[in-house]
Amino acid sequence: MNISSKQKPLSAVLEENRVLRKYLRISDAMERFSGSLSRVLPDELRHHVAIRYFKKGELALNVTSGAVATRIKMLNESLIVQLATDLNFHGINRITVKVRPKPAEKKVQARRCVISEKNGQLLKAVAGETQDEGLKQALYRLAKRPCQTMSAGDSK
Repeated sequence: MNISSKQKPLSAVLEENRVLRKYLRISDAMERFSGSLSRVLPDELRHHVAIRYFKKGELALNVTSGAVATRIKMLNESLIVQLATDLNFHGINRITVKVRPKPAEKKVQARRCVISEKNGQLLKAVAGETQDEGLKQALYRLAKRPCQTMSAGDSK
């Protein structure tokens, strides 16, 4: 089966799918709006501001913190004047701001199994008496993990 013969050019896919075309137009417009906005924002604010929408003269922004929101509110009038000269923001008369912090990146920590030397020996003994080969190999691998001596006060 030749996969490439079933593939369609992107233009054909867009021609057939009205919803996809609509989202592509919206994406292009948001990119233009973001570019225009980033040109008038101070450098230190550019990565902390995202456009929610622009309709009926209102530019709604999401910002990452209250401090950024305060800065945007302080710059409100000058931003409106600068953006009003841009064709993308024709008719802008108001900027609203909502604080929406960026989602915290989840730190993935590898869980490390701590096996005492005594438990390692017990696992080897059980593996030696086990008939099931898969279980035997798994127990031997587990017993070979780095052993750490645990003090009497350790609960983990």
